[in-house]
Amino acid sequence: MRTYLAELKKFQEGLYAIHWITDDIVPPWPVEGVDLPRGPYAPAEAAAIEQWVAMRRADYSLATRVILSTGARISEVHHLRADKIFVAEGRVELLGKGGKLRTIEVLNSEVLCQLDLAPKFVFLDVPHDPRWKDGLERYVRRACDDLGFQRRGVHGLRGTAAGVFLDKQIAAGLSEQRGRRELAQWLGHNAQRVEVTYAYVPRRLCLPE
Repeated sequence: MRTYLAELKKFQEGLYAIHWITDDIVPPWPVEGVDLPRGPYAPAEAAAIEQWVAMRRADYSLATRVILSTGARISEVHHLRADKIFVAEGRVELLGKGGKLRTIEVLNSEVLCQLDLAPKFVFLDVPHDPRWKDGLERYVRRACDDLGFQRRGVHGLRGTAAGVFLDKQIAAGLSEQRGRRELAQWLGHNAQRVEVTYAYVPRRLCLPE
């Protein structure tokens, strides 16, 4: 429900931007409960979560490894097409928000070799598993509870991948600011909006460009 409300509010902001409305059209509906904290799992936590899931369901375990290697959103992984996976190049094409396509280099190309590329979609199988995304979220929650980790949802795995990606950029000689531009683009955001990356990776070097 929070996700739906957030999307409606973004739509409302867009209508304000093009001057189609002058007052809010989305009521301030309250949703009970506590929001999951943003940010990444520590790499050791992410590895433990993946192992916990692997002992219980193979396709969910593989999906977590894909997220940890691509920084993809859960919906992007769910709709990952076999013909958009380029194993030899270590790249995948992801269908992001608003129908935007981006081709990215994966952090660990070995995970691509583990995917079954025979079906059109790697994970999408609606007739047999219409609640696949909900199930993956549920398994990650259970893993966190059993392992004693703070719940950060599947999105926290995306944050873990973001941290690894930024580390690689800085190790290659980029400044943190430039590395965050590359990270924003890798995550499917505007490359100039580096502020969005702080939701995934805390500020690090604080060095001038």
